[in-house]
Amino acid sequence: MKTDIHFIKKPQAEYVSFHIYELNPTIEKLVQQVEQSAPYFLAQEPTKERVKKVYYHEVLYIESVDKRSFLYTSDGVFLIKEKLFELEELLEAHDYVRISKSMILNIDQIAAISPKTSGRFEASLMNEEKVMISRFYIQKLKEKLGLRRK
Repeated sequence: MKTDIHFIKKPQAEYVSFHIYELNPTIEKLVQQVEQSAPYFLAQEPTKERVKKVYYHEVLYIESVDKRSFLYTSDGVFLIKEKLFELEELLEAHDYVRISKSMILNIDQIAAISPKTSGRFEASLMNEEKVMISRFYIQKLKEKLGLRRK
């Protein structure tokens, strides 16, 4: 079977396309593996008992409030069981960065960054929401964005 790989630019969504004559167990297994490979959180809506898959790329930021972690997406706010330090470790290999003691930001959701007083910065997100970046975490953000001088 022939394979083609085409690289795309961020923030385009990644996808896999199969061109086949018929569906067989091998292809079914590949499809299942691909579908399960997209990383996600199991999150609960705070006002409901319902649990939902929230994919990493859908998350704007994660915030810790009163020792509870919340995912913020364009669709709403969701509660997750993991602590912020656990999430920071889990998301280290992805496009997330800690921006304060209580917040982790999805850098793919940043529309603009501007300086503020006392060495802090403000990130404007794709949904036009604004979050503050603590001066202590600015260097990590610059590294993740590839802006740090060598």
